[in-house]
Amino acid sequence: YPADHRVLVLWDHGIGSLGGVCLDERYKEIIGLNALQNALAGSLKQDAAHPPLDLVCFDACVMATLETANSLYGFTRYMAASQDSVPGHGFDYAGWVEALAKNPSMDGGKLGKIIGDTYFAQCAAKDTQDTATFSVLDVSALPRLNAAYERMGKEALHNSKADPRYFFTALDRVANDVEHYGNYEMVDLGSLAEKMEGVKSAAAVARAVDRAVIYRLGGKYRRYGKGLSAYYVLSGRKETCETYSNLAVANDTIASLYSTMLAGGTDGKPWSAFDVSKVPEIPVSLDAENIATATLPPDVLNAVSKGSFAIYLPAGDTLLFLGSDDKIAVDWKKGVFRDGYDGKWPALNGHLLPMQLHEQHPDYNLYITLIKLNGEKHLLWLAFDIEKNTFEIPGARRILQDKTLDRDISRSEERRVGKECRS
Repeated sequence: YPADHRVLVLWDHGIGSLGGVCLDERYKEIIGLNALQNALAGSLKQDAAHPPLDLVCFDACVMATLETANSLYGFTRYMAASQDSVPGHGFDYAGWVEALAKNPSMDGGKLGKIIGDTYFAQCAAKDTQDTATFSVLDVSALPRLNAAYERMGKEALHNSKADPRYFFTALDRVANDVEHYGNYEMVDLGSLAEKMEGVKSAAAVARAVDRAVIYRLGGKYRRYGKGLSAYYVLSGRKETCETYSNLAVANDTIASLYSTMLAGGTDGKPWSAFDVSKVPEIPVSLDAENIATATLPPDVLNAVSKGSFAIYLPAGDTLLFLGSDDKIAVDWKKGVFRDGYDGKWPALNGHLLPMQLHEQHPDYNLYITLIKLNGEKHLLWLAFDIEKNTFEIPGARRILQDKTLDRDISRSEERRVGKECRS
């Protein structure tokens, strides 16, 4: 009596498209996307018209990616996963299995939505919903999405030839302006395509993502994502581009685009590289209120993809780095950078927090900082609500021995730190 519907659930750590899923913490091995695709091919018949699985569900971090979905094409009709981290409590199995028992004939898409709803209800109960994400993807929509993605890559490559430094810096500014997840080079694909300027075919990618993602949930500090991520060379490291190129499902045109970005001109330096010795030559003016303004020349401006400031504290004969923030006004057309720092910095329990700006959005920013919690190293997340002018703490995650992050989120009853600001 074979089942009419089958679901595959993969539970453990996830490290996005470049890393894979299900980390063996004893042997330090993980199932990469190539291995996952090979394992499915060795046990199931690949059939795009009639896939053997109704749903593949990833109870793991950062796996709602285009590359992951392409690895499953022909094996499942739907995919359910999270673009960002999944807390240690994971999905609510009692909730969605009970719903399945009441209606065992439902298809994978409907079941995926129920998994998402019960998961978010559990996140709300455990107060881990602020940065939670979840989406359900119709895998049959991938051919149209991949075709649009290919066209976008070709047009971007063609357009980059006229002025590579300007084009790639502009592209990088867009990538820095959308949601990105973990430290795994994953950015929100729909937002990236939607905001790309000068690449007409990018609009078709944004529409294809909207059609493919049939259900999406996001917490209040993860509300701008479109439900599907893709690889982008955020770090500027050639190694990640090579890892992406080695994926069986990698888009060769996109890989070529990023390789061209990193290769740069005839000197072999990335297009973002410039002679830092020229920086002291850039004049900085101070007005009557001690507000600094600097104007960058075009050759320097076209190598800058993000504007932020760093703050240091004097400590004897040296300076201590306190952190970075976005309180700086940038006119990208004129190259004018104007200081907007108000002289305040957040403190927690009387201690100034050395935090770094992680993401900027119209109504909130996300920051990260390293702390010790009960004697153990943790990565602490901070969210600044721009309208309320207050900080909140979505939570902290323990740093494991292999440098990965624990899925469990440590929370505190006192979440606000905005009232503890120092001048």
